[in-house]
Amino acid sequence: MTPTPESERIILVQKNGGWTEEFDVNKSFDAFAIGDLEEQLAGDLAYIVMDKLVSPVTSQAIDSLTAEIASRMEFKYLAYGRAAASIESDLMYRETEYTFSEAMEKAASLLSDEFYELVARNKSVLDHMIVNSRDELLD
Repeated sequence: MTPTPESERIILVQKNGGWTEEFDVNKSFDAFAIGDLEEQLAGDLAYIVMDKLVSPVTSQAIDSLTAEIASRMEFKYLAYGRAAASIESDLMYRETEYTFSEAMEKAASLLSDEFYELVARNKSVLDHMIVNSRDELLD
């Protein structure tokens, strides 16, 4: 897909480490070539996302926008839906606390006092039993 003049504007991306870089459609194109999402479809998705970005933007916002657009495009080709699910899953793991007890501490205002106290008393046991990295073993 040939970039449109709108796609040629400079978009700055704020990275997690606090530094900024220019949005690279080729890098995004490679990232969007997920699973069975064909090269042409990944390129189309990359340019659609780029056209909707407003500078400066965070990496997480780009990923969320990409997943949203891919999800809406699923009716054209099912691989877009699988790509959207993959992106959302990656986002979820990046934003989730590493241990169960940390996640419960963050959500304390949503939990009953009894449950929160139970988690606090059994923190080390629960953290040992519930390990996020094991999720990758499931397919």
